[in-house]
Amino acid sequence: PSGLALHDGVIYVGDNETGFLFAFDQETGDLLDWLDLGFEDGALMGIVFDEDGNLWMTNAREDEVLRLSVEE
Repeated sequence: PSGLALHDGVIYVGDNETGFLFAFDQETGDLLDWLDLGFEDGALMGIVFDEDGNLWMTNAREDEVLRLSVEE
């Protein structure tokens, strides 16, 4: 894993090798969903949620900090 974050009872795990983000139920450990972030191999590094529920992540290959947000 390239990052772990807990938000609203869901554990998010970033995978550095594939550039995928996985979401697991905190209580059961069941895989809830996944997202291909489109990062190159080795690019996805840390992930963190802010107080507004936005997910921030780093792309080490492009020297970027990116935000993923869901509009309600």
